[in-house]
Amino acid sequence: MAFLINRTPPARLRCLQYLLQLIDKKFGKHSFFMGSVMFDRSSMNIHNFCKLLIEDKSLNIKYCPFLKNPLSKAGCYLTQAIDSDTTKKKEISNAVNALDALGFIRREGRELQITDLGLEFARADFKTQQWLQIIRKATCNYGTMVGLLYQIYKKDAEFDVSNLIVGYPNTEEIVRIKGKAVEISSGSKRDSNTRTKSCLLAWATTAGFIIPASLIGKIAPDKAHIDTDAYIIHSTRNDRIYRKGAFPNIFDRNFITEIPLDYNNLTKNVRALREHRQEVLRQETMKCDDVIKNRRLAILYSLNKAFQENKLLNLESLKEKLFVKPEWFVVSKEDFNEVIDVEIEIAFIAGIPFEVESGKYLKPITGLKESVLIANAPSQVISYLSSLVEEILL
Repeated sequence: MAFLINRTPPARLRCLQYLLQLIDKKFGKHSFFMGSVMFDRSSMNIHNFCKLLIEDKSLNIKYCPFLKNPLSKAGCYLTQAIDSDTTKKKEISNAVNALDALGFIRREGRELQITDLGLEFARADFKTQQWLQIIRKATCNYGTMVGLLYQIYKKDAEFDVSNLIVGYPNTEEIVRIKGKAVEISSGSKRDSNTRTKSCLLAWATTAGFIIPASLIGKIAPDKAHIDTDAYIIHSTRNDRIYRKGAFPNIFDRNFITEIPLDYNNLTKNVRALREHRQEVLRQETMKCDDVIKNRRLAILYSLNKAFQENKLLNLESLKEKLFVKPEWFVVSKEDFNEVIDVEIEIAFIAGIPFEVESGKYLKPITGLKESVLIANAPSQVISYLSSLVEEILL
């Protein structure tokens, strides 16, 4: 399964490699749990592998350069410490999500296991072509990266990253509760978009797919990860203008995204809406959560069938078929058509970008690994969508 990454520490792929080296050393190909790779000063930890630590001889310590306080008990910015509070434990969760997205680990419930690709990356020398080639392959595994790269692919050779979109679509749907209008929270917030995009742009820069304006003319394609290293490990990366570099050849309509967002991750975690006066919003959004997942799944599943059969998806026909099953796909009948016109943006987040033909036909550019996409999806919804294929494709 793949989550939408929404925190920035995994932007530094070297840090992820050191975490994988810890996993390799402690567990090899055996399964492990998330908490067992958090920083624990009393046992083997990521410091045993990290080559970015700063040494302070006066204090007789080595510390993570990304923590504001060298004496912080957190130990590592990427993983945080085993005794961190609940908020800080979100960091290890996001780090694991990043490893999953790249295909370096696999999940089975709460159990985790390093993959062959993860082992290969853990054991690769940073200064080699092997390291770079693994990263180029791994970043293109992740659906959200594929969608972002397609947006860049359609731009000029030099482009501004400020208008690139990586978050969940915001439909601005209204439900009425006791006469009051409540807008359900189905889309990503600006700060979440910013964090996700920052991480993915760093990955693409490390891979040499794109080049920040400040490094133009200073990057050798076969040493992109080395030549961009100082930029990536800096505490801030503020370039807005980039240039296309050694761009991946994945938009020839033959590429399949291996790790798209799966059914459970087609919506954000609405349980996190706990701020003041958000209780009603949280409750109403949770009530609609399955419907939002179902209709986003319908878009992705239908687009993927169009890709598999080399056909176009008739969006108007799909809308009609979904509308007759309101219990599965409809929140508000009044603005359903407009909502679906917004929801189709989920394709770029999941890893199946498309082009629009004649204003209503969608032409998928890549495919999705279907078994990942439909994992945990309701069987009756999948069965219904499967029955529609002949009527909505042309």
